[in-house]
Amino acid sequence: MPEKAKRQPTTETKGLVIRPSFNVGSYERFARGIQKLLSEARRQAARSVNAILTATYWEIGRRIVEFEQAGRERAVYGEALLERL
Repeated sequence: MPEKAKRQPTTETKGLVIRPSFNVGSYERFARGIQKLLSEARRQAARSVNAILTATYWEIGRRIVEFEQAGRERAVYGEALLERL
């Protein structure tokens, strides 16, 4: 007669039998892996947003200088543009 296979622990829930397909240690490693993945994605998203904001602010500054200079080589300072912004 063949030897009986080891049975996984089960949990009874309203007549349903649930057999976990993992052990606690492997689940914890799995969960930590997902946490690391999310953390890295958040870091990369923050870096991307920072790069976009930096480029946007640089472009705003370029447009202010272009407006202030109005085609002249140097701007005439003392006007209230920055205060209005």
